[in-house]
Amino acid sequence: MSVHQEDSAIVVRVIDNGCGFAVSTVPANNGRGLRNLKHRVASLSAQLSIESQLGVGTTVSVLLPVAVSSAESASEVMDHDGARQ
Repeated sequence: MSVHQEDSAIVVRVIDNGCGFAVSTVPANNGRGLRNLKHRVASLSAQLSIESQLGVGTTVSVLLPVAVSSAESASEVMDHDGARQ
């Protein structure tokens, strides 16, 4: 898991090396997990990206829009515990 700032968005990214799945074959109304995730991301006016390959794994990214103050650096990165790197 990583959290970092890109331009005017906070990017939360979760990557796994599991079995993966074909994103295009997941029915829009099937299962609660992806549907709930899409709903929660939309309620934050954020963007959701799901990339997956069979046998490789899955990457889920959420881009949360934020206003960048002059005191913040767009290149600051935080690890999974919230500590700045």
